Amino acid sequence: MESSFPPKPFNLDDTVAGVLDRFQKRLSGEPEVSGLTTGYPEIDKVTGGLKPGELHVIAEDSGVGGITLMMNIAEHVCIGQRVPAMVASCGHTSAELVELMIFSRARYKPHWPVIGIAPTAEELERVRQAASDTRGAPLIVYDTLLTIEALCAEARRLKEQDDIGFLAIDHLQLLRSDSMQAKTSRKRMVAEIMCRLKSLARELHIPILLLAGLNRGPERRKGKKYGVPRFTDIRSVKTVGRYADVIGTLHHLPFYRESFEDNRGMPVRLNLFNLHHGSYSEVPLAYHNWFWRFDPARGDEWDE
Repeated sequence: MESSFPPKPFNLDDTVAGVLDRFQKRLSGEPEVSGLTTGYPEIDKVTGGLKPGELHVIAEDSGVGGITLMMNIAEHVCIGQRVPAMVASCGHTSAELVELMIFSRARYKPHWPVIGIAPTAEELERVRQAASDTRGAPLIVYDTLLTIEALCAEARRLKEQDDIGFLAIDHLQLLRSDSMQAKTSRKRMVAEIMCRLKSLARELHIPILLLAGLNRGPERRKGKKYGVPRFTDIRSVKTVGRYADVIGTLHHLPFYRESFEDNRGMPVRLNLFNLHHGSYSEVPLAYHNWFWRFDPARGDEWDE
């Protein structure tokens, strides 16, 4: 299928000027954020923001909060920066994702009325304001059972219709391909999906954020390394690493699960591998699982 988004003509003078401008910012110590911001300064510092044409992957085990982090970033893009965004999900309905965004933004624990704790007037006002902000956001949620072919077609349509500037997908292991070659093996299917997503990011000139899964390696480790993922624990890691620009693994250490105070959030670490620069960074976050929210953290929560 021929792309309806032809690439911009290459201009060497403009490209050189851009390189020198970014170099000057690095020399002056100014953070180099040339893409959309995520709402998490440390992530932006490592990645330079969500740049057009890049494919970012966050791998996590179930229950760690990957969908929450994805929606928190999508919220910051479409509400905080007013950039039209598309969220595609195989595992959650549009109603579930919008509910997550509203209560997360309001910082309200949505199940409290069920257990007999009535919301205060201030909490009700926060929910009302969050719902108002979400209602007016340039966000499109696509929750039809996805094939990569349908996803790409829908993203192209929304790029032409609404000029979307960001795409978030939940997640790789639930995506399918209708091609005959992909049906012969899951390995070929993942390779085709990753290739098409990277090509789509370049074609539409938008950043794509993709959730992926981990294998059972972290839970087999002993001692302090129990539950801590490595780069090689990402499912289909060779294929994912071939096409992704930035890969993150998200986890919390098991000995914090019961002991950490809820109002400070559970310490979570996002290990970021910037495959362009060959760099590795650890970004501390605080996860408020009661109301589906990640906050930036200082990092001393990880001190032993």
